[in-house]
Amino acid sequence: MRLLNAYYTGPASVEALAERIGRHYGDVLIQVFSRSRDPVMVRHLVSTVRQRLPRAVVIGMSCYGTVADDRVGRRDTLLSVLLFDEARIAAASAAVGHRPEEVRTKAAALAKGLDRDHLRCLLLLTNHDGVDAHAVLDGVRSVMPTTPVAGARAGVDPAGPQRSLVWHNDTVTERGLVMVALAGEHLQIRQEFNTGVAPVGRPLRVTHCAGSHLMELDGVPVLDVYRQYLGNDVARSLPGGARGFPLLARRHGIDVALDALEYCEDGSMRYSGPFREGEWVYFSFPHAERILTGASELAGRLQEDGRLDALLVYASASRLWTLGEGAGMETALLRGAGPVGGCLGSGEFSRVGNVNLLLGQSLSVLGLREAIGVDRQSPPAEPPQVSLCGYGVHVRTVRILHGMISRMTDELATANQVLQRERTFYRSLIEEMIDGLSLHDEQGRTLYQSPSNVTIHGWTADDIDEVEHPLKLIVRADQAQFRRAWCRLLSQPGARKRVEFRMRHKQGHEIAIEAQVRNCLDIPEIGAMVVYFRDVTEIKRLEDELRQLATTDGLTRLANRRHFLERTQQEQRRSSRNRQPMAVVVLDLDHFKRINDTLGHDAGDRVLKSVANVLRAEMRDQDLVGRLGGEEFGVLLPETDLEGAAITAERLRKALEKHQIRLRDGSPLRITATLGAACLPGGEGSLDALLRSADEALYRAKRAGRNCVRAAG
Repeated sequence: MRLLNAYYTGPASVEALAERIGRHYGDVLIQVFSRSRDPVMVRHLVSTVRQRLPRAVVIGMSCYGTVADDRVGRRDTLLSVLLFDEARIAAASAAVGHRPEEVRTKAAALAKGLDRDHLRCLLLLTNHDGVDAHAVLDGVRSVMPTTPVAGARAGVDPAGPQRSLVWHNDTVTERGLVMVALAGEHLQIRQEFNTGVAPVGRPLRVTHCAGSHLMELDGVPVLDVYRQYLGNDVARSLPGGARGFPLLARRHGIDVALDALEYCEDGSMRYSGPFREGEWVYFSFPHAERILTGASELAGRLQEDGRLDALLVYASASRLWTLGEGAGMETALLRGAGPVGGCLGSGEFSRVGNVNLLLGQSLSVLGLREAIGVDRQSPPAEPPQVSLCGYGVHVRTVRILHGMISRMTDELATANQVLQRERTFYRSLIEEMIDGLSLHDEQGRTLYQSPSNVTIHGWTADDIDEVEHPLKLIVRADQAQFRRAWCRLLSQPGARKRVEFRMRHKQGHEIAIEAQVRNCLDIPEIGAMVVYFRDVTEIKRLEDELRQLATTDGLTRLANRRHFLERTQQEQRRSSRNRQPMAVVVLDLDHFKRINDTLGHDAGDRVLKSVANVLRAEMRDQDLVGRLGGEEFGVLLPETDLEGAAITAERLRKALEKHQIRLRDGSPLRITATLGAACLPGGEGSLDALLRSADEALYRAKRAGRNCVRAAG
């Protein structure tokens, strides 16, 4: 048996793979792992592979990333090929529905059709959230209670649509099941897994649940528990906000991570597995040191009976979130046991003891070997020992960095002695680090830069030498700020300063940098200005998005209620100081509930977004439009008296009355609105009273027959 990994870059890469396979007469299984969630693109990819390798069985799924030996990539499409000698494979697939009973029946039927002599394992691939994975396991167990399973659920992109695909030959589906039987008299399998998830906080008792729906922990609604322990920001953005903080539950003697999948209208949270009332759970998080330590121990267990022909790895995407660019270290530790191929998904199938489970936030391994002519009961005379000499620096580096954070300030005082004594060690640490490090003379010329610098900004040492001055790489608008900080540090030996700036990447785009600069010119062993930095472009982008989410209504892109009230309060204070009037208009769409009830919520959403566009277009730059809730909107009018507010309200009413909304099917729809206006003549008075007056005017307008304006007073 052989395992071949190849990255798909076009038809030529498939041709090259076919040449590597050569004239192989045994069964061939090709697992295609792709980040694509476009069925058309996937069908084209699979068709290309099958045209060149028609005898192969092709299966696969969309994933968050791919794994090939020690390389973990987020953008690659991987073709992981198993070439069997005598073992035989058989594959089947089926589309399934939402109901667990249907999934269980389909899984049992597929398993029954694949039952054969010398069956060693079933490989399962399912969709992320469209298929009940536990019903799949129940169906397999009803037919094959002792047969191990391996595989994964397809991964989804947290930043994109939550759609996943699985495929078998030409069949690609968003809600399906792919099953592959691995059978052979001489086929040996070995299954292991590594979690690396650490519990945090106190245990919480499940007091109300229904299957995978959790309602209460310790008698408290689950939403309030998230709000209490993980904060309001997480609670407002469930389930995505809780990604990376699964609940840890005990299943068949091991801790299984259960991911939050959906916050339901009834206040419950749906998870990736079922709960039992009375059991204890913990919040948890993926722990980098535990992951790497567990991987080292797992590699040792895999090699107990000698090297394997192939290691099929199915891991959680949390490996990337936790280890970042060092995610490949975990699979690199496994290479001593055999070649590695697999993907990052959202749930891992594995046999634990005598039961098949769906794990979470873990890495599961299916080891394969064809021991032709070898007694399966006889282990090798001298089992090879695991060697971590090539990876000890990585593991030790992670451990040190975890411990250094809290001690760094105290240890800097003795850094001169430590650097002299452990110069060789720190050199290796710097060479392997992910963040950037550079040394500069007083004029800013570069004396040294770590290899990671090129990964961050693209400029090699030779490139920088050709630049007139490294300062030129900083965006012009930030150069003066950085120069001032540099000059202040030059006058203060031993001083350090945190600086943020933007610089030009070699490829032409801008990146955001967070740096700590320290004056070590007076330390003989260093004699330079030390700049330790990292790329925070993605962090800045996410911070901007979070600020936007905190102040903006997600549907209409208007100010949300909280932001509208905060701005109104600020304007009231300003108006009071300047003794200028300010006004507020509240607007209610007429008979909006009827639209939702008759045309559906999709039509209602289109109406709200269209109304928001009309309001936005009619307002001055200094005005603020907000969505106060449901079909209610508010307009803040600075420096506007009651007469002006009434005129503005009437203009809005007419604009909405004339506006024609196009529904998804192309049919037109018109809607009217009722408005109320109120004013604080000199900015004096209570904001609550102002809003109450506007609401009272609105209700008077409604009583007058709707589609009209009334002003307070």
